[in-house]
Amino acid sequence: MPVEQHDRPIDLVVLTAGTAPSSRIRAVAAAFAVELAGRLPRPPVWRDVVDLTEHVPDLAGVPSARVAELVDTVLAADVVVLATPVSRASYTGVLKLFLDRLPDDALAGTVVIPVTLSHDAAERQAADLQLRPVLDSLGAALPVASFVVDEGELADVAVLADAWARRHAGLLAAAVMELRRPSARCDTGPAAGRTRA
Repeated sequence: MPVEQHDRPIDLVVLTAGTAPSSRIRAVAAAFAVELAGRLPRPPVWRDVVDLTEHVPDLAGVPSARVAELVDTVLAADVVVLATPVSRASYTGVLKLFLDRLPDDALAGTVVIPVTLSHDAAERQAADLQLRPVLDSLGAALPVASFVVDEGELADVAVLADAWARRHAGLLAAAVMELRRPSARCDTGPAAGRTRA
């Protein structure tokens, strides 16, 4: 593997799929990303949080350049954080719209971290149980536990995210390095052999 491929910083993408723009899940995702970035062995390359609710007209309509750009952003990432509130005991329709736009095996070679926010402790696992099989079907690597919180924990979300990152950041980084090895990638499918900038 070329040295520059192995040593370059992790490319981190954060997507939120709330039920309305500027929802609490966006704040949770942002806090989580900050704590994760601070615990990785090297600072990652990451941009602002992408709020999928701002792209609903494009996601629900005919394919557009904006949707294609979103998909390309995900395809180029090493790590994707997908954040959703629990909605009807599952993840939101906005997130489903986006995942339905991804080609088969689109997440092959990508580590995905689900982040979910529930109304209360009784339903805290609901979205995660529905989401992880879908991500697995898209080829995602899911080497670490999801970050799952409920609304009663919002005041402590940074502390909880830091605790999660301390436990999992090392394994996550190791998984990324393993997936960068050419032998770790499948040689078929639209995501195979893609070059990450």
